[in-house]
Amino acid sequence: MTSAEIISIIAIVLSFVTSFFALIFTRRSMKVNFKSSSARTEITIRNAINLALQYMDDKIIAEEKEPTQLNHRILTDAVLRVANLYDDVCGLYLRAKIDRSSFFFSYKTEIIQVVKMVEADYPKHKDSFPRLTKVYEISLTDEVINAPMPHVE
Repeated sequence: MTSAEIISIIAIVLSFVTSFFALIFTRRSMKVNFKSSSARTEITIRNAINLALQYMDDKIIAEEKEPTQLNHRILTDAVLRVANLYDDVCGLYLRAKIDRSSFFFSYKTEIIQVVKMVEADYPKHKDSFPRLTKVYEISLTDEVINAPMPHVE
């Protein structure tokens, strides 16, 4: 074998080794990117919910201070915004776009409260949130109640 052939063989082997490591690191990178994307989505959802709840609380206070028809309509709009936001979040859950294992541990109590509030105070709107209602029904099953705590990394 000539030295040029030996160098060519070494270059080919190094190329395969480099390709192998690139493949491994690309897979790891994809997993990290998915986890960070999921975390960003969950933070965005939580921030949106917090803003909507704060807006609703402000409108409850305003309606209690001055119970006018306008304030009542604004409060109704705020409550329905919150319910609509939870309906959107439940849609993400149903399509498995957010972490399903921790979803109920984060939102179960809130979902129950929102559904009961809409049913009690705004019954004509209760059919406006099908995804929220579906997840509410799921949340009442033993499967969810007995689900193990999600693993935190």
